[in-house]
Amino acid sequence: MTGKEALSPLDEVLPALVDLAESSPLREVCGLVLESRGEGALEPIPVENEAEEPARAFQMNPLQVLRILRRAEEEGRAVVAIYHSHPDGRPSLSRRDLAEMTADGSPLFPGVDLWVLGLWRGKVVEVRAYRFAGSGFVEAMRRTGPFTAGARLSGRASPSPRIFSERDPGFRLRPPGRPMYTRPVERRAAGRRGTGTRPAPAGGYMDNHPQPGFIVWLTGMNRAGKSTLASLLSARLASIGRTVELFDEDGAAKLLLEGLGPGKDDHARAVARLGYVARAVMRAGGVAVCAALSPYRDARETLRREARRFLEVFVDCGMEELVRRDAGGIYKRALAGELKEVPGVDVPYEPPVHADVTVHTDQISAEESVRRVYQAMVDARYIAPVEFGRLTGGQRPRRSRPKKSARGGARRDRGARAAARKAPRRANLRGAKAAKRRR
Repeated sequence: MTGKEALSPLDEVLPALVDLAESSPLREVCGLVLESRGEGALEPIPVENEAEEPARAFQMNPLQVLRILRRAEEEGRAVVAIYHSHPDGRPSLSRRDLAEMTADGSPLFPGVDLWVLGLWRGKVVEVRAYRFAGSGFVEAMRRTGPFTAGARLSGRASPSPRIFSERDPGFRLRPPGRPMYTRPVERRAAGRRGTGTRPAPAGGYMDNHPQPGFIVWLTGMNRAGKSTLASLLSARLASIGRTVELFDEDGAAKLLLEGLGPGKDDHARAVARLGYVARAVMRAGGVAVCAALSPYRDARETLRREARRFLEVFVDCGMEELVRRDAGGIYKRALAGELKEVPGVDVPYEPPVHADVTVHTDQISAEESVRRVYQAMVDARYIAPVEFGRLTGGQRPRRSRPKKSARGGARRDRGARAAARKAPRRANLRGAKAAKRRR
């Protein structure tokens, strides 16, 4: 690269990225790169890494990401790239990197590049830029060090671009492992006392995460009441001391859905993006309350499998009531053929088959609806009965009924015990023989 060539976006911001990566050589640093203001350079904005193993993976703080996206929207700027560092090796993509940047083979941030900085002994030695194309990320640019102050950047394009995806059989997987938390353990061996170490249980000790997080996903047609219930749920859970984040696709979370249309693939991407930040909140021990149309069942089931601690709430409402609530006239225009691709009218809305709880907002009040959601949380053991009482003003949760198979098994056990009581008892032959010998 000669001095007469125009600098690429990566080259413009590379010195600042090198400083950020070398300032924390023992953990992965991450953040976003925004467009320049006027004639200024690109602006890298660091984001807190919330990964459980920050030396091996990166997990951007979703709240910081939302604030950055909101600010970028207000200033009319776009996100150019997402950057992070690898403090223990080459800047190749790992499976964990792909898990943070893709969902079901699609990028979470379309049109945004991924820049990876590789460090060796605390110094950046190589930087690679990846771009999503087709089925995975393709290496688009490579820069090699040393990156010292005032030194000319050396660089070259990758001679044979390689697609990085989880389906690639030659994909380089960084060695798995958990940090070794050790504590002294007294033990006896060979007749003497010694001191050894042993690893803590996977995931850390229980006192580090006294309240595991979970996701509450409210799905339903437009004007069914998802936003109202989500606001009530999040406010009351926060009032009892829970860490709660509300992601309403009609509210602040709308920033995550920019550039998406009404098609089926875009609806799946919307679920993946909201699920991305929701899972980050869940892993941090918080409760993510998400209100989203999410009309297709496959996308919701995929998120359920990924999150595991997932409570699906089906907010149901009759069409007559939906039309009455629709101040914007979406349903009237769709029924008249003036508006296309409206879920539930000319394109399908696939209701959940196995929802954790279903609330009919045209038949019961909002208070009763949220109470039923709290009951579902107790049944799933996401909250304690004591918390249910605090949420409902002193009410007690109903005891969950056992399944039919369990009730049938209990009846069979009771019948077996009754038959055993009615059966004649066998004589105590040992006692009779002993008494005969005494005589």
